[in-house]
Amino acid sequence: MAIDYGGPEISAVTSEDLSEKQFCGVTMETDGTITLGASAGEMCVGVLQNKPGAGGVARIRINGGTSPFKLGDTVEEGGELQVDTDGMFIAAAASDYVHGVALLPGVDGDVVPGIVVHYQKI
Repeated sequence: MAIDYGGPEISAVTSEDLSEKQFCGVTMETDGTITLGASAGEMCVGVLQNKPGAGGVARIRINGGTSPFKLGDTVEEGGELQVDTDGMFIAAAASDYVHGVALLPGVDGDVVPGIVVHYQKI
């Protein structure tokens, strides 16, 4: 299955080295810099598309597009994705913020295609 990754993006400066965190969830700090999503279930601004070092410019896919998602656990096709404590994506639980819907199943360490969404699961 071919996936045409595309959708709206924003760019912002990173406050930490994210060169090993491509396709992970990122948050925006109050000063406008980007950091890795590091609290399970937290609200993220989007999915990191490149590999910026500290002080580099991050490209972030936001709501309404498709993106690869780096997994931190097993997920099912069609599963809602939340961020874990290492910025990777896992199955969302009640009350967590959902950042994607997996288009294919995968396991820890896989990169799978998904739809970028943002909402709080009830």
